[in-house]
Formats: sequence, structure tokens, C-alpha cells
Amino acid sequence: LLYRDKKNGTYSLGPKMIAYGMAAIGQQDLITKATPYLQELNQATNLTALLAVWTNDGPVIASISSANIGLNIGAQIGTRLPILSSSGKVFSTFQTPLSLSEWKDHELKSLSPKQIENLQKEENKIRKTYISFAKEPLVSYVSSASAPLFNYNKELVGCLTIVGFSENVPQRLEDEHSKTLLKLAKEISGLFGFKEFV
Repeated sequence: LLYRDKKNGTYSLGPKMIAYGMAAIGQQDLITKATPYLQELNQATNLTALLAVWTNDGPVIASISSANIGLNIGAQIGTRLPILSSSGKVFSTFQTPLSLSEWKDHELKSLSPKQIENLQKEENKIRKTYISFAKEPLVSYVSSASAPLFNYNKELVGCLTIVGFSENVPQRLEDEHSKTLLKLAKEISGLFGFKEFV
């Protein structure tokens, strides 16, 4: 239920609390429907596949599929994702402004003017391509790519992410892993009635 940080002794919500919270706010249906796609994405790319969802505190990891059980990429259920992660960029781009503003304002305070300018450029590109990339945003040598998951109303319901060692993670739309990520994000969104992906 609780996770204790060994370094500074603080506590945060553990995986079970996150699972209970997701069920309580109606995200469990998304997790259930997305799980087979996470497994397929993991098998197709040999990268860890994550499902991130929106909470009052910003985006968090709600589900993980990884074949490399012994490999800890620094992600676990309940991990809050920063704005410069590929998932964070997707939420920054597509989440409704009303629920986004407090988290985004807080995140932008820690960025330089140049980082904010680059983020705005990336958001414009993400709106057109439906894919986001981040090179080593949290941990050295670990990068990610993410795609949004929408419902019938083009409301963001989650984010599908692949993460792994930087040399294995795509950083361009043309890469095969990028195409696989987008294809599966489109299929999951289709389960919720969204049909407008490129």
C-alpha cells in the first residue's frame, strides 16, 4: 500500500493504492483493455511498455509490461512523470487545460526559458504526429516514446509508452518501433470510439 523511499525515508502511495485509486476514478476499464496491448507492444519491441493516466497530481504510471523482470528502468506503478518525459509531453499537449494548468505551471517553474521554448515547439509537432519522444529525461541511458489514447470525444484517457536503453528506443516517427506504438495506440483508442488518428 505504501512505498518508502530508502534514501530520504519519505512515503508515497504504493502499487495497490494506485490500483485502488485508478479503479475508483474509473480508469480500471482502460487498464483492463490496454493490458493485452501493453504485452503485445513489449513483445514486438523488446522494450518495457507503460500505460500512464492522468491524476490530480499529474500523469502517473498505471500499468507496466516488461519481459526483463530483473531490469529496473526506474519506472514502477505510481511513478509520477515529469513534463519532459515523453508521457509528460503527451499530457501537456492533449490534456484539457482546466485539469492541466496547476501541474503544468508547477513543472514549467523548474525549466529554463530555452527548455520551455523547445517544449512548445515539440507540442506543436506532437499535435500533428501523435507521437512524443524523450531522450534520457529521468535516468541516464534510458529514453522513451509515447502516443496518446483518446476516447470518442477526443479526450485524452491515457498514454501508451515504450521505454528502454536509449540506443533501442526510437527517436523518429519513421522508426519501426514508432509505427508499432502508433498502431497499437490507434487500436486502443478505437476501443473507446476514437477514429481520427492519421
